Amino acid sequence: MKKSQKVLQQTKPLNFEHFFKVLPYPLSKQTATQKTRSIDWLFVLLIIFTCLFFLYTAFVLDRYYFHFTEKTGYEKNIFPSEEKRTVKKTFGAVPLNLSNSEHLEWLVVNSAIINFKNEKKRYPSSLDELRGAYPDNWISYIPENVTYRVTSQGYKLYFKGMFLKAPKAVLELEAYPLAHKLSLSFNGVPLAIYPIAISKKGMPFASSYVTERVVDPNGENSPFGSRGLALQDQVAIHGTNTPSSIGKSVTEGCFRLFNQDIEELYPFIPKGTGLKVKDRLPSSAIFSNGLPSFAKNNASLHETNPSFVYQWRH
Repeated sequence: MKKSQKVLQQTKPLNFEHFFKVLPYPLSKQTATQKTRSIDWLFVLLIIFTCLFFLYTAFVLDRYYFHFTEKTGYEKNIFPSEEKRTVKKTFGAVPLNLSNSEHLEWLVVNSAIINFKNEKKRYPSSLDELRGAYPDNWISYIPENVTYRVTSQGYKLYFKGMFLKAPKAVLELEAYPLAHKLSLSFNGVPLAIYPIAISKKGMPFASSYVTERVVDPNGENSPFGSRGLALQDQVAIHGTNTPSSIGKSVTEGCFRLFNQDIEELYPFIPKGTGLKVKDRLPSSAIFSNGLPSFAKNNASLHETNPSFVYQWRH
């Protein structure tokens, strides 16, 4: 009993001074003021590391579990509910095949997203924003196998739940006045080629882009046919009610197509698509018999503009 009491008397609790004595040099040799400053620095470092931890946690959540949309703020990393599409989790990516009609649909949507971003300085909140009523009809339809989401670093566009490896390019129109032809091209490769009527005064410009897309410009049976893709300077790509003019230089500046050709081409041309005039003959097209027809009838009344009278240089 006496021995245990003696051990207890020899064992003293650590006080503040003793704490610093057992620390390694130089903290144990510091003055009281220096010790206080050291504690302050330790406290500051603790705060910094805590902040870095929370920033890293937020980055991980944003990158792998959440995404941000301008419409709804932060949501779980799933696809927007209004699109009502399911996507399977898959790994890897599939190379883009230009002869695959479904890949072409993906390419149309991808080009529309990029064109939208170039004009609006933001990404669309959903694919439905691309398919608005005129004049916000960037595209005419949303393919079933294509799903989209916005991320903190840009966007992801999936085809059947997979990524498509594609060049960083968009769909373009190319006019060949020497051949009276118009092609839809991607990365310099013609996808489809159509005969056209061109200006009798030469090309109105060397390049332009689609500023609006409209169904039945100036109503049915107008000189502009059933579809119109407005460019700049009152020039447009449109149909015609005089099919005998196709293949000739007879217009005041516009590019005329057969009505069946412009109806076939129209759904594959997003708003903002560029046009370039080429001083050579076109190479052979991938779709030698025209673009896939499954998208032909997707244009609807929401793409009309009946209250406006177009004065294109037809």
